[in-house]
Amino acid sequence: MSGVTTDGTAVSRASNADNQITDLSGTTNDPVYDAAGNMIADQTHTYAYDAWNRMTAAYERTSGGARGALIAEYQYDGRGYRTAVLTARYDDAQNPATVTGYDRTDYLYDANWQVVEERFAANLSPSTATSTPATTTKYQYVWSAAYIDASCAATRSTPAAR
Repeated sequence: MSGVTTDGTAVSRASNADNQITDLSGTTNDPVYDAAGNMIADQTHTYAYDAWNRMTAAYERTSGGARGALIAEYQYDGRGYRTAVLTARYDDAQNPATVTGYDRTDYLYDANWQVVEERFAANLSPSTATSTPATTTKYQYVWSAAYIDASCAATRSTPAAR
């Protein structure tokens, strides 16, 4: 594919037989896929997956293509639902590459696999972040009984910053 414009720059793309983008002009890091077809790297990030092809972590990608700093880790329940995202914090100016804590978002689902609530906890300790559930309700969602993917309402527990 050619002639696509991204941010005012013409970008050409090449793909393989699986319709995966394999080459992007003007970039130093091309997308990379594992044997299961998961994208394990794009231009700016690398990704880790478990045996069930669920993304378990996202990292920055260095200009040389290597895995860089952790961005987030993902947790799942036995049904395969993503139940938590732990976003890494780097608050130590003396050790900027060291994770100092995590912001955690937990997802609660109904019987139809729909997220009905998001809960948040800020700056959890690295040693307890994976086992400490978030308790502050951030969003609540109401879904239509007529259409499974139709949201009726979403409420935010704190006013949005303007």
